[in-house]
Amino acid sequence: MSWSKGKVKYGAYYDDLEMDEETPLIRAQNDEADSIEKPRLMVLGCDDALMDKACATILGERENRDAFKFRPLIPRKASVGGRKVSVLKTPSYWLEHLKSYYIFSNGVKSITYEINHFVDIQLYPGPHAFLLVLKNMKNSGKEHYLLRALRDVFGKEILDFCMVIFLYEDRYSDPQRNKCLKKCKNRHHLLQNTDESVNQLLEKIDTMTQQKSSRFYTNYLESFRKAESYFREEFNAEYVERENKLRGEKETAEKKIKEMREQHTKKVTELNERIKDEQNGFKIREIQLKKELNALKIRENQLKKKLIDSKIKEDQSDKLLVTDDLYTTGNYEEQNEELVKRDKKLDERQRNLDARPKELKAGERKLTQRDAESSEHPQTTAETPSACNI
Repeated sequence: MSWSKGKVKYGAYYDDLEMDEETPLIRAQNDEADSIEKPRLMVLGCDDALMDKACATILGERENRDAFKFRPLIPRKASVGGRKVSVLKTPSYWLEHLKSYYIFSNGVKSITYEINHFVDIQLYPGPHAFLLVLKNMKNSGKEHYLLRALRDVFGKEILDFCMVIFLYEDRYSDPQRNKCLKKCKNRHHLLQNTDESVNQLLEKIDTMTQQKSSRFYTNYLESFRKAESYFREEFNAEYVERENKLRGEKETAEKKIKEMREQHTKKVTELNERIKDEQNGFKIREIQLKKELNALKIRENQLKKKLIDSKIKEDQSDKLLVTDDLYTTGNYEEQNEELVKRDKKLDERQRNLDARPKELKAGERKLTQRDAESSEHPQTTAETPSACNI
């Protein structure tokens, strides 16, 4: 962590402050409960004796006379009511500087560096309250210049963390005429030399800081907010760009999926039509095969009839030949032998004719079996006609 001198302005943020996620400021802001248990108080005033007494009273060092002599630039710490309180006394000559300049802004410039040093370094990351110590409510001096100087250096928001401390009660003074009270929106406390009074002061500081976005004042809070806003805008822009890119990729993917579905549906439709056409072709082929089978059966019956007719004609012609041979041949024995041979031939032919119907029946069974097979396997039935023709 490195800090530059003087007031830090937005724009010089990256040069003046090297920040990561674990800077003490971020940790302090994220842990408000811990920060309020360790209050850091900055005491302002023009009277060293009054400021010393206020510091000693707050830290519980009222019995130690040496502790009344507080040196500026060095914070004092003590445990008060279970809290670790840090008190930093500022130089009393600040008010003298402010009053010595004819132009007030020049006086502010003369002590700006020291004010920044006290706020940013000694009470890092920032005080919970700025306590302006006055003797009583009577408006006797120019102490409100100190509040004006804080406002000119850090902005008017710092006045929301300021409170007036009175060490003595004054019942006859009008609080409405006190300029310091006006700038602190009437926030004040009568600090008495008791623990109860100190605890009441700390409770008032708690109440004052609870209404703020941060429980303590820091010179860099606005810079951090602006940086946070800048990074948030950058993140949102990147997020929108990424979202648009993802949306485009999603639309492209959805379009591609739609095209693939359409192609798939088209292919399925074409395949179904092809299957349907093939099934229709198989049915037509089956009908043709049945017609061819019926034609073969008719042809077979015709052949059977022709075979029977030819057998009858052959028997008749054989009988006529036998009769003619008996009358034309004088040699009876030869004719008898010839008749015997012819009878044998006729018997052999008869056996062949008797065996032919069995062969025809066997062929008919084969045709029937092929017909059944062709109905179960249409693709193989195309071979039946050629087989039958053979």
